[in-house]
Amino acid sequence: MEDEPRNDVSTRQQSITVQDLRDNRLAEGSKKGYLSGVRQVVAWLRESGRSGTINPDGSINLDVFSYEDFTEFVLYKYKSAGVSLSTLSGYRSAIKDYYSRQNVALSAGFVTDATAIYQGIRRLCASETQTGAIKPGGKQPLRYHQYQELCRASLTKLDAGFTHLFLTLSWNLMCRSRSTETVRVDHLSDEGDSIGVTFFKSKTDQGGTKRRDPKHLTTRATFFRVPRSVTDLAAASISLLAQRFLHQPVPSELTLSERELQRTQLVGVLRGPRLSTCASGAGGPSVVLLNATYIMTAPVTNTWAALWLVFHLTAVSLLHYLLTLILAVTKQFPLPGH
Repeated sequence: MEDEPRNDVSTRQQSITVQDLRDNRLAEGSKKGYLSGVRQVVAWLRESGRSGTINPDGSINLDVFSYEDFTEFVLYKYKSAGVSLSTLSGYRSAIKDYYSRQNVALSAGFVTDATAIYQGIRRLCASETQTGAIKPGGKQPLRYHQYQELCRASLTKLDAGFTHLFLTLSWNLMCRSRSTETVRVDHLSDEGDSIGVTFFKSKTDQGGTKRRDPKHLTTRATFFRVPRSVTDLAAASISLLAQRFLHQPVPSELTLSERELQRTQLVGVLRGPRLSTCASGAGGPSVVLLNATYIMTAPVTNTWAALWLVFHLTAVSLLHYLLTLILAVTKQFPLPGH
């Protein structure tokens, strides 16, 4: 019947209200940023002698506050405070959100003139940066050689390979750390010669409305440089990762050499960084990722999945710790004649 509750509806969905849906349009970080921006405007209104635009409770009185007040605030912040362009844009977003929460229509200036003002600020900042008058703003990208150093450092951490796995996945997927954190097993897909990872939400797609094409983890087989003695450890489980892990049939007509090549490609998928969507590379050893591949290729069933994964995770992690300890002791106390 139509009035019967659905079985797939969570407790959160059943208890949600209309106001909760309105509030959920923004992330918690954005809400805090907008609140801070409004407070900055309120503080400036007091300092500039515009206390009449402030309500007794400390909020902005939109019946008195005008678009001209906002432009004066932006000019003050640009000239006196020396804030960045992104911060100035944040002030505009904060005020527009405040208007929306107060159910007050924006004045025409916020829609048209503000865009022209910010375009002028953007061009001015670009010209000053080019001439050296101001320092370049924004975040600095992580260079490839810096990434290599981080990979080497992450291999020395005794955390069962978590740091190294997290680092290499974030680099290969070219995504934010939050997106890497939320990757699940059912987000993986078999994409032929690569493994696909599908993101259902991202920084640029908060509502999940864009195309959900998987991001490919791929590399060339020639970059498989793990010593043979290491590959033998997990060869049986690593082979044909995508087919077994994603419940795809293994082609019986594959020859031994083809299996070896496919194993090489699949291990390279999880150990080599990439420079573009389908580029390839090998930024240092990734024994831990190879171990993670070994764990994931185990046959998983609903009954024994947890025990199987825990057992192999423990065994492979202990082996990794032992190898790390041996290497450390050898470097500290070299053998005679070395």
